[in-house]
Amino acid sequence: MPDSKTLTPARRDELLQALLREPSMGWAVRVMSPQDISAGMMRRVPYNLNEQSCDATVQLIQGVLDAGIDVTHIFVDTVGEPTAYAAKLKRHFPRYGHIEWKVARKADATYPIVGAASIAAKVTRDACLENWVYAEQRLSSAALGKRKRSDDDAWETGSGYPGDPKTVRYLKETLDPVFGWTGIVRFSWATAKSMLEEPVKTPIPTTSILGTAYPPSSTRAFKVEWSDEAKAPKPQKSIASYFKAAAPNKQCAGTGAASSQSSGIHQKDRKMLSEHTSSLWRQLALSAATDADLF
Repeated sequence: MPDSKTLTPARRDELLQALLREPSMGWAVRVMSPQDISAGMMRRVPYNLNEQSCDATVQLIQGVLDAGIDVTHIFVDTVGEPTAYAAKLKRHFPRYGHIEWKVARKADATYPIVGAASIAAKVTRDACLENWVYAEQRLSSAALGKRKRSDDDAWETGSGYPGDPKTVRYLKETLDPVFGWTGIVRFSWATAKSMLEEPVKTPIPTTSILGTAYPPSSTRAFKVEWSDEAKAPKPQKSIASYFKAAAPNKQCAGTGAASSQSSGIHQKDRKMLSEHTSSLWRQLALSAATDADLF
């Protein structure tokens, strides 16, 4: 099985159909949307792409095991250093010590079974791109005014890789200066993030394909100040500080005679409470609370 990256989309489709016709073969994919990936990577504590990829791999393997299939060998295209990644995967399956793991770089070009899995993944990915249903409303060509290319041409995504001229053109022509892109673009993608801050002259026409006016600045999008980049607020009190003894209230300070009188009142109140008389509870319930009640 050749490396899927060297094949045309049509050839990948043919090979996947061959896999479907083989009764002894089975395959599964896990689709991760651009929004889900970006949401993880852009958390305050990032859930990076490698961790997301690892979790998807674990879930795929677990699904096969849960189906009752006796798995003896697993071949994986590594994420990071192969030995460390193999050990990490094994830790997720402590009850399956009999499984032999083969984790390697460019495993799709080395092991035919990984190449077949890569074909299934890429055909699925291509189908998602080609049949993507936009949640965002697109303006008509008349509303957008005269453009060099048709409205439909501007929405051709290409392969989704940064080296594809169609993909680069798509990113530039569909970029909205306020909202960025539609949900098909992963905002955590380095190519997308750098393009938002890319220096550029005000484009002609001056309205984005989604109808937003471009900023009167030298970048493609309006500058955004993220919460973690803003001026740091005053440090919050720790929860332990709320259990410390309160500082003396200056308003309670007085002469020695007044302090002695206040002490006598408090002692009398404590004596009344200790007797638990019903009249006391009625008195407390009907009277308004004051600072003097806090003893």
